[in-house]
Amino acid sequence: MIVSDKPEFTIRDGSVKATTWRNAGENGDYFTTSFSRTYRDEKSGVLRDTNAFSGADLLKVGALAQEAYQQSRALRQEERLAQRRNEQSNGDRLAEVRTGNRKRSRDNRER
Repeated sequence: MIVSDKPEFTIRDGSVKATTWRNAGENGDYFTTSFSRTYRDEKSGVLRDTNAFSGADLLKVGALAQEAYQQSRALRQEERLAQRRNEQSNGDRLAEVRTGNRKRSRDNRER
């Protein structure tokens, strides 16, 4: 299931591009990347995309794949850090609530 209609990011090398999408899964979000080459249709003059690549294009696909991997990896790391901060913050709030409840219980017993 795609989380957004817009790609997370797109990187280009000439007419070759890598488009990375965020997807929702059972174990959280994950990223998928598709590769395409843009060309102009000779008959209609319209720009189109294809998933067929020449030999020289394959070198670009390889370089874009490495860059897309690095960017996706950085996004996953940022999300994990944010999730840990959120969990820690929630844990701190829970500890405050528990401490406050214990304090109120002691106060009530002392009365």
